[in-house]
Amino acid sequence: MSKRTSPRKSNTPLDFLVFFQRVGLIFWVLTSQLSLRRRCTTFISFIPSFYLSIALLLMFTAD
Repeated sequence: MSKRTSPRKSNTPLDFLVFFQRVGLIFWVLTSQLSLRRRCTTFISFIPSFYLSIALLLMFTAD
């Protein structure tokens, strides 16, 4: 299924750096919205961002 020879070592540190940068950017947007908007609006916008971070995690782990 996987094109790579060793699936366990398919994740390079650079991939994890990019992943954590994206997750950090998501949470930075969430914290900035928390100080600007109401909690309900932040919670509603938190849901798609939360699933987006899960999707990114699955992209890197489930190769």
